[in-house]
Amino acid sequence: MILTVLQGTLSKGRIMSDSKIYVFSDLDDTLISTKGKLPEGVSYETGAYDRDGAPLSFFSNHQKTLVSLLERANAIIIPITGRTSGALGRVNYSFQSYSAVSHGAVVLTPDGVVCDHWQKSVYDQPEDWFMILEKMNEQVQKYIDVNNLDARTRVIVDQNIAAYVSVKGSSAALEALEPMARDSLLGLHRNGRNLACLPPYACKKQAVEHIKQFLSIDTDDLVLGMGDSITDLPFIRSCHFGVIPVDSQIDRELVCE
Repeated sequence: MILTVLQGTLSKGRIMSDSKIYVFSDLDDTLISTKGKLPEGVSYETGAYDRDGAPLSFFSNHQKTLVSLLERANAIIIPITGRTSGALGRVNYSFQSYSAVSHGAVVLTPDGVVCDHWQKSVYDQPEDWFMILEKMNEQVQKYIDVNNLDARTRVIVDQNIAAYVSVKGSSAALEALEPMARDSLLGLHRNGRNLACLPPYACKKQAVEHIKQFLSIDTDDLVLGMGDSITDLPFIRSCHFGVIPVDSQIDRELVCE
């Protein structure tokens, strides 16, 4: 009887070891950070570069250890990021699977090209979102000029898809602009010095659900979600477990509650 139970346990162990691990992860302030956000005294290495090739973001030793831990488990890391496809290419890591960029507005295949199925769903939108985003950008710019705010705004077009309106500026400027963004037809992402006005297809959760269709995820496979922003929570809830950095926007919100 004991031998039978032990054999069953080992058999289950083999099944578990054959299971795959998929990690849907935000990047900035989750897997990499700007130097000013690194813990004091921690060692680090370059995590991403700017357009001129200069180091811009970094892996802290803690973040690098987490990535190494996932690699040793043969986990498949899938970036779900606000970065554009160009900015994703400047991250100092070789992603091997699908990715969602520009806040989920663009889904890329492992070859780095736009997923045909995703692109069709975006182009089939009944509204002309490029014109809507352009109009919103003009309204934001006018508000910035009239109120002399420390902010700049532009429409992000990624892989020929009108992705979102990007507003960068001081906390005070974004605080003043947030009511306008909330009153629009667009979704809203705000964290730190970044605010984004999002069309309906710029949705990380939708992008994750879309990517899942192509991964052949088994019922015994483990799916992790990692992110720092409140807007990451919906896609994290599509996973089995969530990993949240300490002192992130999500963490601070939980502490307040």
